[in-house]
Amino acid sequence: MSPRTKAAARSRRAASVRPVAPGVGSAPGRGFTGSSRGLAGSSQSPTGGEQRLAGKKILLGVTGSIAAYKAVDLLRELTKRGARVTVCMTAAAREFVTPLTFETLSGERVLVDMFGPA
Repeated sequence: MSPRTKAAARSRRAASVRPVAPGVGSAPGRGFTGSSRGLAGSSQSPTGGEQRLAGKKILLGVTGSIAAYKAVDLLRELTKRGARVTVCMTAAAREFVTPLTFETLSGERVLVDMFGPA
């Protein structure tokens, strides 16, 4: 294989790997990474990833960064796979995405205040 062919192959491989949320799980072997088609390493079949999350309770913490937009996609994917997700947002996160978006997708009340109503 010529050096030019090797360089082209490396470039194609590097372009095909994208983290789901910038800065989250971007280290090798940690967090959710892979293509934008879903959770990495999970199966799209009902016997794969959907069964593993059915009935699970997950707390999704959202902070104030551009990754808050990707948290909406992550929430949608988790609920689609059967998880019951409660979202907790910081004040800065509410500058990027409104709590109503998360409430609509999760079906749960979003936690925004430390001492709010229970």
